[in-house]
Amino acid sequence: MKRARFAWLLALFGASLFTLMAILVNALPFDQIKGVLDAAAPDGNLESFTVERLAGAQLLINPLGALSFAVLVILVIRKDRAQFWLAAYLDNILQFLQAFRADAASFWRSLINFFPRSKQTILLALIVFAGIILRVLLLDRPMQHDESYTYIAFASRGFLKLISDFHLPNNHVFHTLLVYFSERIFGNAPWAIRLPAFLAGVATIPIAYIAARKIFNRSAGLAAAALMAFNMYSIHNSTQARGYSLLALFTLMLWILAMKLVHERNLFVWFLFTLCAALGFFTSPTMLYPVAAIASWLALNRALTKGASSYTNKQFWNDFASSLILAATTTLLFYSLILANYGLGYLINNPIISRMRDPNYPAFFDNLASRWGKALFAWHEGAFTYLTFLSLVIFALAIYRYKRSSPFKLALPIVAVVVVLTISVIQRTVGWVRIWGFALPIYMVFVAGGISALSEFAERKLGFAWKRILPAVIVALFALSTLSLINEGSDAWQERLGLPGEVERASTFLEPLSDSDSLIFVSAPDAPAFWYYAKVKNFPEDIFDFSRVDADKMYIIQNTASDKPLEKIIGANDLAQELVSDSFHELIYSSRRIDIYALNIR
Repeated sequence: MKRARFAWLLALFGASLFTLMAILVNALPFDQIKGVLDAAAPDGNLESFTVERLAGAQLLINPLGALSFAVLVILVIRKDRAQFWLAAYLDNILQFLQAFRADAASFWRSLINFFPRSKQTILLALIVFAGIILRVLLLDRPMQHDESYTYIAFASRGFLKLISDFHLPNNHVFHTLLVYFSERIFGNAPWAIRLPAFLAGVATIPIAYIAARKIFNRSAGLAAAALMAFNMYSIHNSTQARGYSLLALFTLMLWILAMKLVHERNLFVWFLFTLCAALGFFTSPTMLYPVAAIASWLALNRALTKGASSYTNKQFWNDFASSLILAATTTLLFYSLILANYGLGYLINNPIISRMRDPNYPAFFDNLASRWGKALFAWHEGAFTYLTFLSLVIFALAIYRYKRSSPFKLALPIVAVVVVLTISVIQRTVGWVRIWGFALPIYMVFVAGGISALSEFAERKLGFAWKRILPAVIVALFALSTLSLINEGSDAWQERLGLPGEVERASTFLEPLSDSDSLIFVSAPDAPAFWYYAKVKNFPEDIFDFSRVDADKMYIIQNTASDKPLEKIIGANDLAQELVSDSFHELIYSSRRIDIYALNIR
């Protein structure tokens, strides 16, 4: 009874607190609320909090406040009954926690059993190590446009800013949050900002082993791990501070968890499934594609499974619906500040996304075929031409032999294509090539399954040794093509290997010239990267502020590859155009694609 009373008091306190907060948000003037929030902000001024955003927050807080007030009334009026309900609820929670703990232990035991033993353990470790080395080679390459913007516009501006600002979908919020913590611990060097993406990319290597091992066999598992380790597209995503390697990792994890849930009830696995889906959505709303595809695959395989498990259909569908509802609710909670500031419509249909919508279906399907084709070729970057063709053939072979080699009825790639195509048709929106990167690990797992099938055929026809030789040869060819690309001698690839890039060299040149009397204007292609290097090199904070009246010199950084004349670059910014004098334009720096001009200011 003491436990029930304590739970009642705790619920009473929580409902009272939230009701009071809702009342204060509506009763206090804007200036007082902003004063409290400003005091909590790192710089003492929460600029993003405006009257409009307060109104948006009230739309979310008011119904929750009304609900908490109703709960408060029930707790007071029906005190005895409420305590009885809470006691029963606590008993259910304790039973759930006991089952959850047992299921967690069972899951970890089964997961450990999927990793190889003896020699195969050493081989998998070597594959992971090779994948780490290839990614470390590119980890300190010059900062690129999108990742620089992620850092400058979101991660470097404080915790509250990054979880409440979605003015561009560039903010992969969960990934940006990880960048925020990484930068606070390790500093703002490129490798530190890219560390979360790097760790996620490395993690896909052993996770791909588990997926292929469960779908096909151990041989396919090792091949999948090697293909992911040596894949150039995965290496790029692992060495760029964006959320795409996280999305690939969450997709793989969801798939593995779904494999277990087809035949077995495990509350801990359902928890992980829900968490991965929610964190994936918190990284990017495009997680809709893999979540919808894998949830559909799970539901269809369960529906086609007859009498193969003690996991009753009623239990499964209750757990399935509860997991998806909880994932959606958790996602909304994660995005609560962004929703308060921008609304749900902006989150899922911001101006950039709406501009990508094709007005008619013929144009949409042409664009879809083009983007998917480009994504497929991007996944084979650096691969010799015949290897691209070979991997497609091997992938098709794995799909053809799927029923013989897999314990599951339907192949995920087929379900995924149908589901993603359906969603895309409804949206009439085709995402950029990089959006489809979540499917790369799935593709590689099936390529690995095809390699395993080929090796078994070679064993039957040519002898036992070919079962090991053929996969090793195919994987070695992929590795060699990636290594040859990384060792390419072009300027672009030298930059990728960590030598100072053109933007960094330009910023180094301007460093001694950048003082409190100067301004810098940089054209769009290189702007975010230059902002990053300016921050790292401690340029004056207001050096990009064209509203200043005390500056007497401007430096304009022109990307010559963009083919825009200097006049157009200046004309793109009204403030810059007003400041510039036409009488003096001096070219003071020139490289392969960057020119720097010194201009007098009126």
